[in-house]
Amino acid sequence: MVEIKGSELRKNIRQGPRDPRRHALGFMDNFLDLLEQNEARLLGRIYVKPVGPVFNGRSVYTSAIQAQ
Repeated sequence: MVEIKGSELRKNIRQGPRDPRRHALGFMDNFLDLLEQNEARLLGRIYVKPVGPVFNGRSVYTSAIQAQ
């Protein structure tokens, strides 16, 4: 199994040689086609991090998934 990070895809699109850029764009294009073919729905939620206190990303992620 291979983990594909969005940050790596975005980095490859912004900078570097042509082949990694084309690969990243092709991957995203094919992935979106797959989602459309299967009539997938994307849900999003925005959280504003507080200034000062430590932000507990794990608990926020867990509650966001449970709320869907």
